[in-house]
Amino acid sequence: MSTNRWQRGLLIALLLAIALAGCSSPAQTVPGETPGPDAESPPGADPFPPSAYEGKLEGLPYGLGDLTEGMIEELGEPETMDYFTGGLYFAYPEAVYFTDASLRDDDSVAPGSVKRIGLRPGTTLFGVTVGDSFAAIAGVLGEPAAVHSPADNAEDGYYEGLWSAHYRIGDYELVFVADTEDGASTAAYYEVAA
Repeated sequence: MSTNRWQRGLLIALLLAIALAGCSSPAQTVPGETPGPDAESPPGADPFPPSAYEGKLEGLPYGLGDLTEGMIEELGEPETMDYFTGGLYFAYPEAVYFTDASLRDDDSVAPGSVKRIGLRPGTTLFGVTVGDSFAAIAGVLGEPAAVHSPADNAEDGYYEGLWSAHYRIGDYELVFVADTEDGASTAAYYEVAA
């Protein structure tokens, strides 16, 4: 089996696991965030707090660029830990941390850093909920910097076959993905901007 086909299969399995976990667990809210209409900002106001410009999401213990050393000791064994697009990911109930960490020959984790954070359906952040449509998200966060179609995402290991709406937050990007352009978002990713 080719590497691309293997990665595609792993991505589909991971996205399915995230979607199913979101369906079987109660909705999760990132602490410190206020969901719903009260969270809407006045027109032209920045909907993102200063911590978002530092790679942090309120309520999550690890942000973008944080070292993974101590993650398992602090958060416990992940639900799932495996390789995806060049590094280990650690799936926890509140988030999936995609990293550049690796396994040593003795199966211990060689530390790396957090490169991307995946958020499950039902997670609320910045006043929107993963599961909202792109239009509903834009009603709170404003228009995205870009919307990519499945054709645009054909070569992307994370977004292949999906629609994606991209919000720029300084050096970072918040990306919501959906199966259709007007359907419910199925996951969100917080990552270093390309």
